[in-house]
Amino acid sequence: MSRRVPWRETGLLVLVCWVVTALGYAVLSALDEQGLAVAPPLVMGLAQWFWARHRIWSAAAAATVVGAVGWVFVDLLRPVVDRYLADALATALGATAALLVFALVSRVPVRSGRRRGTGPRPHAEHAGPLAAVGPGDSDTGHPVQEASACARSTSSPTPRRRITSKGSSAGGTTRS
Repeated sequence: MSRRVPWRETGLLVLVCWVVTALGYAVLSALDEQGLAVAPPLVMGLAQWFWARHRIWSAAAAATVVGAVGWVFVDLLRPVVDRYLADALATALGATAALLVFALVSRVPVRSGRRRGTGPRPHAEHAGPLAAVGPGDSDTGHPVQEASACARSTSSPTPRRRITSKGSSAGGTTRS
């Protein structure tokens, strides 16, 4: 997963959003169903794209706020055009603004250094005198990996018996 969202990908997604909303408008106006909306399929597709390609939470939060503010356009457009067209235009404008904000926020440089909850824990000798390192504290944070790492570091390799061509074991042991 890359940190920055390329402008080409952003432009392609904006185009896809407009196509999806146009198709949604065409289907919903043909069905003349008042209870259906254009936004859910579009939002689900954008959420899938976010989860699969760019999990940048700060950009997602900013884009969500901007996309939600885009729904203000619905109230402004409804007196001028019909309900379906107003919903489709507001959804497309909100998605466009949200994607542009997402692309811009994804380009903001991240503070370097270790953040809380990410990466391996520091070793006790590097963490300072007040660091509490107890059982289960290791680089991995996973109990099974910690146990196997402890077993590997404290035990010596086990001797293995040589198997002769007849299937019986030879008297000596070898290390392999």
